[in-house]
Amino acid sequence: MGKTIQTKKTTTEKIPGSGLGSANSTNADSNKPVTFKRLTTIWLQQIIIIVVVSIIVSWIKSKADYSVLVGGIIYLIPNMYFALYAFRYRGAHAARFVLLSFYRGEMGKFLLSGVGFAIAFTLVKPLDVLLLFSIYIALTCIQWIQLAAIK
Repeated sequence: MGKTIQTKKTTTEKIPGSGLGSANSTNADSNKPVTFKRLTTIWLQQIIIIVVVSIIVSWIKSKADYSVLVGGIIYLIPNMYFALYAFRYRGAHAARFVLLSFYRGEMGKFLLSGVGFAIAFTLVKPLDVLLLFSIYIALTCIQWIQLAAIK
């Protein structure tokens, strides 16, 4: 009744310089986890970018620097919340909790971003919407690059 499946034993070869191959790869950066120290470094770099862009914008266009600051805050606070919430659990034994914390962290990030934009559009006068969204999108792209550099 039952079928037996015969499998072939396969070997893996390491591709030089790629970090791909066997589990005993010597590429140290390919298996490093995202730690709180790395996240703090990323956040500090993003804060520096926000401040520098804000200073440059204030020289070019008066009263527009706070649009950059507000856009940066709207980006940074929800992402910090997500990272702190989502990476609370580790390991295979806590897989269910990891998944739930990712869902809750993403939902909180979404809500915080929405509230941040709502507050910015209602309370910040005059607001340069183009600068607000530009810094938000730029920080998103910068974070993708920063996280890609980790792996």
